[in-house]
Amino acid sequence: MSKSTPPKSAHNNRSKRHCRASGFVLVTESRRLLQVLDTRLAGREWVAGDAMSIADMALYPWARAYPWAKVQVDGLEHLQAWFDRMDARPAVQKALTLPHARPYFWDTDQDESAFHRQNAANFSADVRSAKST
Repeated sequence: MSKSTPPKSAHNNRSKRHCRASGFVLVTESRRLLQVLDTRLAGREWVAGDAMSIADMALYPWARAYPWAKVQVDGLEHLQAWFDRMDARPAVQKALTLPHARPYFWDTDQDESAFHRQNAANFSADVRSAKST
């Protein structure tokens, strides 16, 4: 199987149908979980202590994908401040330019290297726009 060929499995097909059918439920639940994280961050800079920890590293990629998931984070000030702290870290900035391209997840036959550049640009632009708001 080539890198740009999606895996062939019944599970993969069921998952796609399920995500499309329950998109609203997924967005609503994602927003609720981001609110839980926002509450946890109230009065503290990091999720699990006085310094950045593995908890922050583990939660950040999921939470930071909110634009991709079409979840609004308006009104979650503690979460947005945490994004600012995480986004300001040089290692995070570097990582945001290196997402591994998986074009078949978006049902496209785009060249993988072109997709990689576009995907990295999307993440970089998102971080820049989040800082300007």
